[in-house]
Amino acid sequence: MRHHFLIAGLASACLVLSSACGSAGEPARGAPAESPTPSRTSPDVRLTRAKIVDTDFLPKTIEVTTGGSVRWEQVGDQPHSVTAADDSFDSSPACGPLASDRCLGMGDTFVHRFDEPGTFTYYCRVHGLPDGTGMSATVVVKR
Repeated sequence: MRHHFLIAGLASACLVLSSACGSAGEPARGAPAESPTPSRTSPDVRLTRAKIVDTDFLPKTIEVTTGGSVRWEQVGDQPHSVTAADDSFDSSPACGPLASDRCLGMGDTFVHRFDEPGTFTYYCRVHGLPDGTGMSATVVVKR
């Protein structure tokens, strides 16, 4: 008997959800239509991956085109930040040698989109300086 009530309840829930959400492939009523997700080979996917390892950013120089993004992944044990020397981006504004609990930790990521061409030096607030001393690297953004 319980089995029949469970099936009836699930069937009712499915009917309610399908009428509220629309059929598969359609946006829900009142929701904006989403653009299709580009495939991995699409030129619209412009994500460059970088790693934060020990006291280094890898690679040291990253090249992207305008509109491209960089995703940094913290894979080391030490705390770090990804901080632009010109203050245009910062993964961890409160991070510092005395506030390492506010930095990126192992497994954390940070993504930034570059909409303007130029050369952007970035550094770690714990292990580097804005002038490029210590733990620092560069993103070159081309048109």
